[in-house]
Amino acid sequence: MLLLESGELGTSANFQEQMRRLGKRVAFRSIEDITVRLRNGTVRMTEAVGGRDLSGFASVQMLSHPRGAAALLNAVADYLHVQGVHAVNVCGLDAPTKLYKYVRMANRGVPVPATVYLPQDHLMAAFPELCELFDLPFVLKSVSGGKGRSRTVIGDRSTFNDAVRKAADKRVRLLAQELVPAGEQRRLLVFGDQVGAAQELAEVDPSDLLGRPRWDRSRPLHVGQVPEPLVDIAVAAAKAMNYGLASVHLMKNWTTSRWQVIDISATPLAGIGASSEGIDRAYAAFLSGTAQVDTHCLGKSRNRPIPRHPASVADADQDDLNR
Repeated sequence: MLLLESGELGTSANFQEQMRRLGKRVAFRSIEDITVRLRNGTVRMTEAVGGRDLSGFASVQMLSHPRGAAALLNAVADYLHVQGVHAVNVCGLDAPTKLYKYVRMANRGVPVPATVYLPQDHLMAAFPELCELFDLPFVLKSVSGGKGRSRTVIGDRSTFNDAVRKAADKRVRLLAQELVPAGEQRRLLVFGDQVGAAQELAEVDPSDLLGRPRWDRSRPLHVGQVPEPLVDIAVAAAKAMNYGLASVHLMKNWTTSRWQVIDISATPLAGIGASSEGIDRAYAAFLSGTAQVDTHCLGKSRNRPIPRHPASVADADQDDLNR
């Protein structure tokens, strides 16, 4: 059994003795001791003290909810649910964070960038591990705390140390992520199990390593021109988040030619770019209950369960995606 944020209970010799008499082993940890690693379509969460995977505990209970814990609790709750671990009082407390979205999608086989979340006191010493995992450069992203969201490209140890120190001073939690070399980008507006509108951003600023999308410079893309495997990924991402309406941002890694979900939002992001008229029209039709999607252009119906195997969506026919 794992007890999180146990406070004085964790130091109670009497409580531990009572549990031993009942034949139960108990580990006491802080929510700050949880690590998250997403790689190759799999998710792994461990407690940093003993390195044990949370899926190995018979039960996980949250005894208190300290300030700032919501950034991680959503992700932990979803992981325990998928792994079939009995959870008590482990529930989301806030709107979905980036970390939660990545964990939830990866748990359901949606391709996302490799990501690592470590406790603040473990992060500084993890530079060699992160270099081995991601190679250089990689990205540090704020996941909670501070004002707004920041992203820093890490190309050397000095830049890494500086970014981690500044985040610690501001009590900002960070996650490390592979740098996806920006190639083509798409934004698909998903209604249920269909795509109602699409935008294409083919031009990428080579000087911008983070590949920040400029949707105001996008162009409309007829839904019939969107490869079916790409639509499958977007629909699976929306279903993974339980979004009836979703704006899914996908990027093609120009070195591997593989598509990944960079972000997903329940906001339609209407009124932006040259294709805004089509998105506005599709969103208005969705809200009025008259949304019509050309299923002939899109191919077969996507009213099917989200694939459970991590490779089932991520390993969609990349030849089809690259046409």
